[in-house]
Amino acid sequence: MKKGIRMCYMLLFKFTVFNTRRRTGMKGASLAVAVALTVVVGLAGLSRAEETKEKDVKAAPGGQVQTSPTEKEQLMKMGEDEARKIVAAKVNGVNIALDELIRMMNRMGGQAMAHQGGAPNFDQIKEAALDRLILMELALQQARALGIKPEQKEIDSTMADVTAKSGGEEKFKKFLEKEKLTEAMVREDVKKSLTIQRIYAKEVVDKSRVPEDKLKEEYEKDKSKFIQPEKISLEDVVIFLDAKDKGADAKAEAILKKIKENNDDPFKLPQEPTYVVRTYFPDKDKDKEMLQAVKKMKPGDVSGIINQKDGLHIIKLMEYSPEKQLTFDEVKDSIEARLKTVAQMQRMKEWTEELRKGAKIEIMDLNLKAAGQKSEQPKPEAEKKK
Repeated sequence: MKKGIRMCYMLLFKFTVFNTRRRTGMKGASLAVAVALTVVVGLAGLSRAEETKEKDVKAAPGGQVQTSPTEKEQLMKMGEDEARKIVAAKVNGVNIALDELIRMMNRMGGQAMAHQGGAPNFDQIKEAALDRLILMELALQQARALGIKPEQKEIDSTMADVTAKSGGEEKFKKFLEKEKLTEAMVREDVKKSLTIQRIYAKEVVDKSRVPEDKLKEEYEKDKSKFIQPEKISLEDVVIFLDAKDKGADAKAEAILKKIKENNDDPFKLPQEPTYVVRTYFPDKDKDKEMLQAVKKMKPGDVSGIINQKDGLHIIKLMEYSPEKQLTFDEVKDSIEARLKTVAQMQRMKEWTEELRKGAKIEIMDLNLKAAGQKSEQPKPEAEKKK
């Protein structure tokens, strides 16, 4: 598959991910991507293909693709127009063309390389890509049966966005001509993408709502985890003198006096080698004397001389907030996001099983003998999975 085609589909990918987040309100990026991966980038990181196949795809030693040389060579030699005429699978009588399979293999292969650092196994990628395309087609068929489709203005808006990202109308047209694509082909992919978003929202997102009582139950169960810790922010003058040294107290008092003369601002002290000024967040274990002083202060106050094991300090309290038990309303959104992610993953599995149940899926035998020669003998999916 040519690099240009992959670039075109990546433009569509960027838009659909953004648009899915806006339309469905999903907070998890992985779920937003899952909906947007239609013909443009593939459906569902939560699909059965993702869970059972892609995790088993391994990189070949030395970064070489493990495959039958004949099949790989024929795919590389085959033209795009020719690949569009070859049927890789049928889903309830609807064809999945070889060129769609090649595009999906390129995307999934690139993802596997990014994660594993080597070229993936050709046969495993082919099987996983075909499995994903089948799931996508089943989802589209269900959407059509339910009368779910995007509005024309939504398709037009997406196409305008894709055109703008390609550099404008003229560059987009030249790009399509160079890559032997048509605007109608890209528009059809956009339509499918938006349709998948809608059916996913209906069948997964809307059916994965977490009831309020379940959220409250989770809050009460993990209430001890929803505590906002005490926060103390200081401006700390660290004085490099030992309290036992002769004249140490007098020198520290002189520094304190300069702070007072500068409107209680330690950072206005002149630079000297005997001390340093820093923003500091005290540690409850090693700064016990400092924390004792903080208890008697309010924000804006400057302490006296504090003698700790690590030396002398003068502190200014900048911010203080006590430890606080967060209320249910304060943590509700985070609990809901976590539980909803789990619920959506479970619902995605159920939906996948529902889509496949009763579907007639035929996998064609694609043992290519020579460039352009093909065999389209259907093989039952159950036999293919063995």
